[in-house]
Amino acid sequence: MICYNCGIELTNENKTAEHIPAKNLYAGQPAEVKQNLLTVPACFDCNNKFSNIDSEIRDIIGISNDSLTENQVISEKAAKSLLRQIALLRLVMVAFMKQSVVRLKIVLSVT
Repeated sequence: MICYNCGIELTNENKTAEHIPAKNLYAGQPAEVKQNLLTVPACFDCNNKFSNIDSEIRDIIGISNDSLTENQVISEKAAKSLLRQIALLRLVMVAFMKQSVVRLKIVLSVT
């Protein structure tokens, strides 16, 4: 058996099942909907390589959801994910600003 994406031979150590479509799109759905989901054989690296894309697709679906009840779980997960990204961006911006201030002080002390 080979990986659907990269074509390498799968072993017991690297074999996983990639859900098509991504399993996270079924969040909040009844158990009977989640049964017998389509999977394809994938190596560990390929299966995990696309998890960020899967999350981004879920977030797009979640924020574009105009129903208060349908796909509410996906909308809540999308909101949490986006808030985490905003918080991370704030941390990066603060660190960059602090570093810029330190550099400016060094430049000013030299001149």
